[in-house]
Amino acid sequence: FSQALDWTHEALVVVHNLRWKSPVPLHGWKDFHLAVPELVVQFCVSCELMSQIFLYIGNTGSAMSVLSKGIRETISIPGDWRRRRDFKDATDMRKQVDIGQLRHPDPKSRPTHISDPRLQVWGSWTRLHAKRPVKKELMERQGHTCFIWKSRLYLAGGRNGTFTFFRDLWYLDLEADDLAWRKLPDYPVPVEETNMFWNWTMVVHDNKAYVVNGRRNVDYFDLITEKWERLQCTYEPLSRNERNWPY
Repeated sequence: FSQALDWTHEALVVVHNLRWKSPVPLHGWKDFHLAVPELVVQFCVSCELMSQIFLYIGNTGSAMSVLSKGIRETISIPGDWRRRRDFKDATDMRKQVDIGQLRHPDPKSRPTHISDPRLQVWGSWTRLHAKRPVKKELMERQGHTCFIWKSRLYLAGGRNGTFTFFRDLWYLDLEADDLAWRKLPDYPVPVEETNMFWNWTMVVHDNKAYVVNGRRNVDYFDLITEKWERLQCTYEPLSRNERNWPY
């Protein structure tokens, strides 16, 4: 499996090098698509093969990741190339939906034998039974941010399946005898200023959880006082880019 993944990974290496050689700097959130249909097809086929290998050995997280990389390339493929059988098989959205419904790793796909311990995910799942809030405010969600500080698991933002977006903050004390979610103050900055609290990151440092959302001023939640605060930041542009904060 390791050798097969090395060979198929060459396609990703080629694409990464083409991206890095771009004369225009491409930030992580900027899409980069190949202009040669033959390369696009080979890239998508390689990603699908890597995904199947990871899925076979129970590494469902990596299987989902590489399959998504290939499917994202379909935006740059001409219409006549889309009819190719190998391309259609490699970019079948149903495969992404099926793998996306799994947990990572998923107990149902766990292999019964060890074929490559370096690539297979070890461990097992255990469910924690915690009391839900009385008002049932804590709803199932995705695209949220979470982190652990001391013995507490924090959860913030995200949305549910019907696209209701949240700006709340909760924590669960993992060492408590009686597990129960506790609500903390909501993120106070209005959505008109920040857009949705969706797929953001919170980074913990010195008992503070900093919100990373691209704004010049940085908001943070003080984990001791349990209050939201803000760092007022300045911006010093590069000489070739004399303008205001770009985001």
